[in-house]
Amino acid sequence: MRPSTYTALLSLAPLVIADNVALTSTKRGLCYVKGEDAKDDQTWDGSESDLTWYYNYAASPVSGIDDKLQFVPMIWDTSSAGDSPGSFYKTVKGLKDSGRKIEYILGFNEPDGCKDGGSCIDASTAAEAWISEVEPLKNLGIKLGAPAVTGSPRGLTWLEDFYTACDGGCTTDFMPIHWVRIPAETPFSCFQSANIVCSTATLKAWPPTWVK
Repeated sequence: MRPSTYTALLSLAPLVIADNVALTSTKRGLCYVKGEDAKDDQTWDGSESDLTWYYNYAASPVSGIDDKLQFVPMIWDTSSAGDSPGSFYKTVKGLKDSGRKIEYILGFNEPDGCKDGGSCIDASTAAEAWISEVEPLKNLGIKLGAPAVTGSPRGLTWLEDFYTACDGGCTTDFMPIHWVRIPAETPFSCFQSANIVCSTATLKAWPPTWVK
């Protein structure tokens, strides 16, 4: 889903407060879409806000909101890498080299969804892009968020196929979860299923979870 600006509540994610900002929460972030009411920016990054970070579905930040909020780049789909190989990697590395605090990136946005904002990528193509564009960021000390699949069974199947195609070449440090109510299923069961897939594929304990 690619909605308008909204807050993202994170659970169990060890986020860091942006530099020199005395805010009350280290877990609340913002999905920011440029072009909406500019007056809202004063709410998101004002002194009363407990938000500490934001993302915008892109590799590069936007002006006007990131004076106080830490930016988290996203590789939205394979076209986010641009026409030349390594574009996403180069963009994120360039931000970090320029002195910007880049500690996390977000993986593909609902790659199993082909409508309503999903990035619609097959798992094999996503794995290839991850290995070339995302995995090298690990060497820069950046933590990598797994692809954020939909909360449907289709999403979990896509995630399994992704890690199979990676063949051990894809590192994920935390698991973003998109939760939209599914009848007869609780949020916890969705989190549990996704974490089992991720932890089994990466041979790690359950990773921290970002709930969006």
